[in-house]
Amino acid sequence: MSKNGYSNIAYEDAVRHYKNNNLFVARTLFEKLLGIPRYRKYALLYLFQIEIKDGNIKRAREIVNKLKSMGIPNGLNIATLEQIEYNFDKSKKFLNECLFKPSISKVASLYLAKIYIQLGDYDTGRELLKRLQENYDFYVQATFSLISLSILQEDFEESERLLRNLDTSRMTPKVLSHYRKTENIIKYLKGQIDKIPNSKREESNYILNLFQDESDETLLAHIKRHEIKRRNAPPILFQENLDYEKLLSDISEQISSMNGNHFEVSDMYRFKLDYPVGITPTGTTKDICVATVIGTKKIITAYPILLSSEFDREGLSTSKTLQMKRQNNVKKQ
Repeated sequence: MSKNGYSNIAYEDAVRHYKNNNLFVARTLFEKLLGIPRYRKYALLYLFQIEIKDGNIKRAREIVNKLKSMGIPNGLNIATLEQIEYNFDKSKKFLNECLFKPSISKVASLYLAKIYIQLGDYDTGRELLKRLQENYDFYVQATFSLISLSILQEDFEESERLLRNLDTSRMTPKVLSHYRKTENIIKYLKGQIDKIPNSKREESNYILNLFQDESDETLLAHIKRHEIKRRNAPPILFQENLDYEKLLSDISEQISSMNGNHFEVSDMYRFKLDYPVGITPTGTTKDICVATVIGTKKIITAYPILLSSEFDREGLSTSKTLQMKRQNNVKKQ
């Protein structure tokens, strides 16, 4: 087989592992493909997505800068990165530019709607999402975003109505899993989570078990999994012998006065602590990501990350008026 033939197989193999969420293997294969000019661009684009998923925002920004130096358009990736690091005005700028590119205009509209919602302009965000619902390929994504917006506005009847309108029989396993998670979150926020005896709880249904637990035991056990080096574990992990109860107390206090960065039915908080919490491929990190139920301070998970020097710390408190009405007083079920 020719060299090009082997390269084609390696690229297809890398993409397959990426789609199956085998990120460690995918990363290794894509990094090897960087040395082949024909695949360098595509390898970098996939590596960007892998770094975002693994929480290495610093490395993701380095990849974006590399793509820019190669003259490769990647406005959507840059917009995603700026949104993650709370640079919302920059994100809007790149997304507005992407609207004029037919091949990515619909995706840009979806991202832009989320930015408007993040900044508190719910009407503009809703209008963009309703337009996208008219497009078959974006109906499900736009509807899920409208559900999240309804949850933010505490209109749980509308969020349930929108959820029921989705056809679960045509969903992929990944989308169906998100549907079930959204369904449970709406029930939780309405105080309608049914009590399930410990003996009948499904170990695989973490989010439902979390809502059942009146202590922090389930949450702490889940967070600690980010310390264990296992197959396909991300390269950034919690340090050994970390005081997790202190960590949970510290991050709970920190996010109490921060704005969440809306993502699906979660709010993401990325910030720096006063002490190292994680190990990275090159050292340690004080940076952490905390995920909560959207519109609340109910923590779902937390894990170490590595932010870049472009991270806007002020964006945590200035992106919109803090909405604390529900965030600090959602009752445990």
